[in-house]
Amino acid sequence: MATNLIPGQKVNGYIIRRHLNKGAFANSYEADHPRHDRVFFKQYKSPSVRKSWYKGFIAYQDEIRRRVLASSASGFVYGMIEFFEAEVGQRCYYQTFEFLDGGMDLKKWLGSSEASRRDDATWNKRVLFSRILVASLANLHAAGVVHCDLKPDNIYLVSAPGSTLGFRPKVIDVDFSVLVDRTAPWHGEQGYIGTPGYQSPEHLAAGKKPLPASDVFTTALIVYELLGRGNPYADAVGDEDKYRTVVTRHSAARLEPLGVWDKGDFAPVAEILRACLDPKPESRPTMAELENMLKSSHKSATETPTPVPPKPSPSSAHVLLLTAGDRKPIRATLELKLGNRTVRTLSEDAKYFSNEQCVFTPAPDRSGWTVAPCHSAKNNTLLNGAVLTKPANLKAGDVIAVGNPTKGTAYLPLTISFSTE
Repeated sequence: MATNLIPGQKVNGYIIRRHLNKGAFANSYEADHPRHDRVFFKQYKSPSVRKSWYKGFIAYQDEIRRRVLASSASGFVYGMIEFFEAEVGQRCYYQTFEFLDGGMDLKKWLGSSEASRRDDATWNKRVLFSRILVASLANLHAAGVVHCDLKPDNIYLVSAPGSTLGFRPKVIDVDFSVLVDRTAPWHGEQGYIGTPGYQSPEHLAAGKKPLPASDVFTTALIVYELLGRGNPYADAVGDEDKYRTVVTRHSAARLEPLGVWDKGDFAPVAEILRACLDPKPESRPTMAELENMLKSSHKSATETPTPVPPKPSPSSAHVLLLTAGDRKPIRATLELKLGNRTVRTLSEDAKYFSNEQCVFTPAPDRSGWTVAPCHSAKNNTLLNGAVLTKPANLKAGDVIAVGNPTKGTAYLPLTISFSTE
């Protein structure tokens, strides 16, 4: 059992500020680190080191994080900072994420007085929330990740004053998500995560692995809440047998919109949403198809999903090159953990690098690279002269160094370029 942490306690450089909540699998805290802002700090109780699949779980989490950070999904999912093990009382697993503050989750918004209004502005917000939610999940699926536990509670609305929505939606709680092409290490040991009232037929079948189509099913239930009068299976929540019956019978009514659909005919949208609730996963549309329908059928939607920086084309980003002056460049085609051992032949300034300073990760389709800081490093990682505090997409000409911008120090600058060979 993980030892409860107390305010002021230090773990791997993080300082615990307060306990936030106690979950079935993890304790959550607010914490900070000397070199960056507050973080959401997660301490796992399960799996414990005693579980046969503990090591597999850690490797699985690293792969989920790698895929998200190396893809367009990174613009839609809460920022993943660092995953690590530490021994505090006993060894267990930890994750840190960006601290989302000044907002609310979608469940709270749906129950707010604002959401209850029936004016055009609120209707347009509902449409935009739907579009951004579906775009977020289409990007997650493109990265080969299935969320598995979608619900309004897991869509956090970060305050964004001045935007059309007033919020910036982000998907949270991806720690028990599933990789499309890899069996989860807990398969056969415990069930998959899901929430009553938002479970697909696959969630209800013992031993079945959730699929991208399972997220499609659950997303449609949320869009019913946003665009219509609520979850079509809400009356069955709390009664598992009844819920199983209505879900497998495909008994959801066609959605009647709360507002006027600008392009006139809402029927195609209602039709695809009901198709998303088909009990047979192979009969459901993909998340990308649902995204295209929502995007193309409502012309008043003036805000597009969170922009993602353009990536280098696949032809130019297969190989990452890090160059210091006229020295032979460091080359990488797979994930590269840059540290003093990697750069010691380039300059005596390698002494300012920690064993693990930062991590370079390629996109799954080789269309680009990201860099993320290692927060255990003793000195700041700099990207183009600014302190790197969270993962960032790279472009040719970017410069990585170690130093302190307030003191004007930047040791061993490495220029980024890409190659096909």
